[in-house]
Amino acid sequence: MRTREPGILRSLTQLLFGFVTAIVGTILLSWPLLYLFLKGEHLNKLVSLSVKQVMGNYNDLMAYLLSPFVKTLRMRDLPTSVSAASHFYEVKNLFQLVLAIFLLLLAALIIAKYQRIDFRLDKKNGVVIHGSTRGGRSFCVNEFRCILCLFPRNILSQQRLAL
Repeated sequence: MRTREPGILRSLTQLLFGFVTAIVGTILLSWPLLYLFLKGEHLNKLVSLSVKQVMGNYNDLMAYLLSPFVKTLRMRDLPTSVSAASHFYEVKNLFQLVLAIFLLLLAALIIAKYQRIDFRLDKKNGVVIHGSTRGGRSFCVNEFRCILCLFPRNILSQQRLAL
């Protein structure tokens, strides 16, 4: 029996997910790494602050960068210049883009794990996603206007649905 190769779209999705996961992992590992460097190299003495103060300021910075609800950068013990605020605003946008892509791809991979999904490139419809759940229910998504809506194949053959 011949095994089917994964499609190019699925391979690109997995590649992008791996890349984005590496970025998110690096961001999350920055906390313990900073703490280790502060303790091992005594870097806090360069700014005349305690390890607790430096970590508190770093927590403030990361809360600003990672949370869409924190609108202004304010660190407890370190002032922020206009150019630094502008730089970190751009970094915030990049971090949030990466986190959004990560969450979307994670959700897609979790859904794909529980369903048999086939991604195909179709000249007429663009990307067509066919599949079936483990319970046997079939679905098809072929219009990105209705992302995440699942149509049973028998309904699609009778009429075209759109949101």
